[in-house]
Amino acid sequence: MKKIPVLLLGYICSQLFAADFYVDVGVTTGGDGTSSSPFADIQSAIDAADKGDTIKLKGNLFVSDLSQCVIIPETKTELTLTNWGEERFSLEVDNDFISTIFDTVASGTNIITVCAQSNTISGIDFVYHKDSLGLQHKTTARFIHVGAKYTTIRDCSFYKPVNELPGYGGASDIIQSSDGDSEYLTVERCCFENIFGSRGDYNRNPISVRHNATVRNCVFKNCWGMLTNAKYNEIFNDYVIVSNIYFLAKADSSNYSRYDGEHAGIFFCAYGGMGSGEIAHNIFIDSTTNHSVFCYRTWQGFRGATIRFHHNTVMGLSCLLSGGSKKQTGDE
Repeated sequence: MKKIPVLLLGYICSQLFAADFYVDVGVTTGGDGTSSSPFADIQSAIDAADKGDTIKLKGNLFVSDLSQCVIIPETKTELTLTNWGEERFSLEVDNDFISTIFDTVASGTNIITVCAQSNTISGIDFVYHKDSLGLQHKTTARFIHVGAKYTTIRDCSFYKPVNELPGYGGASDIIQSSDGDSEYLTVERCCFENIFGSRGDYNRNPISVRHNATVRNCVFKNCWGMLTNAKYNEIFNDYVIVSNIYFLAKADSSNYSRYDGEHAGIFFCAYGGMGSGEIAHNIFIDSTTNHSVFCYRTWQGFRGATIRFHHNTVMGLSCLLSGGSKKQTGDE
């Protein structure tokens, strides 16, 4: 008689007993989380869920109150938050709510905070208006704050209406890894559009990461770049950046920066650096000047790094390094 390994048996049991919970943010009174009587808010579903469960979301949630922010606590591992049926779930934030956060609570309030390992967020459209969710005076509010290992963000979109672009500023780090135990973040098949900027000489890219991050099969359109360090003065390693498209076609790139239109295609951090990792099969399309395909202002440089940079395609007016990237590396 063959024996089933303990880990495999545990996985099979978790799948057999996994449940689905349903949320419809359009209903006025929440039910018990079934498809016929869904919860009215996401947090109720998270509180009811156990390891391996799936939470299916319906409707358009316009965040206007702190009570609508979501926390996945440490005990809620291996959950999946996704859309319910063929219709995608959308989550929107505007300036009024962000102003409330800045005025009433400490820095670090987030729309979704992940504190447990091995959770997945998929099939959600995130929309922000005007200057919301930006790194402004070091006061931050993120769409997704990752504070645990093995978090996956898949098939999501992050969008800002183009008619609301400010002169500079705007949003950055909308997916943020914490300084602590947040390694092995995976972002795949996501779209980022019109996401850029900060009001100071700090992080500007849509995603902040720590070690062992993977970004693959994503599209970055009119963004400042892709990645930045989650922790200042740290060089992050063992990253995988593969099969992404970076498309910057804005004619007047000065709208994106107070640095005369300079951009970072992959990486920016005023106080960090890139270590060893792989950057492969990406496409960079750029019609602006002063654009850095590889990185911009990496003051910590590439100390001891082995970077596997291969099979990338660069189209347009770009350079490999820019700004302070050569400050400590000696590159010219």
